[in-house]
Amino acid sequence: MCILLVNDFCGDSEEFFDKLKTMPHSLWLVSARFICGVILHMKLADEIKAGLEMMKFSLNHEYRFQEFYLAFLAGMLQTTMIIVVETVNILAILTSTSTIEVVLNFMALAVISDFDDTFYDALGTDEGKVFLTHEGF
Repeated sequence: MCILLVNDFCGDSEEFFDKLKTMPHSLWLVSARFICGVILHMKLADEIKAGLEMMKFSLNHEYRFQEFYLAFLAGMLQTTMIIVVETVNILAILTSTSTIEVVLNFMALAVISDFDDTFYDALGTDEGKVFLTHEGF
């Protein structure tokens, strides 16, 4: 998914770099870029922290896992994907030429970053969800 996003924003490299070099034409555009970038960063900071804590927990408590490196890998993949989504968001914001385009790109990437939470919530009271939470223990 992230490869498609990066390819979409970086498809034509000359056009992409020309958009990056273009100075913003209004204060509203600069403000929209700043606000959208900060909001998504604050939203994703907790997810990055959770991924890093998952990696640390798996390394410090190897005895709790049959294959501790799989738990570490899950945390590493979560952290990596959030960093990629945030990078793509920054590229999308910097290459947007209008305020509405900045906001629309921000909204699209905010929805993409919430996919994992949406699928987790869709599990409802599934037996597998007990193993992902401490409800059953």
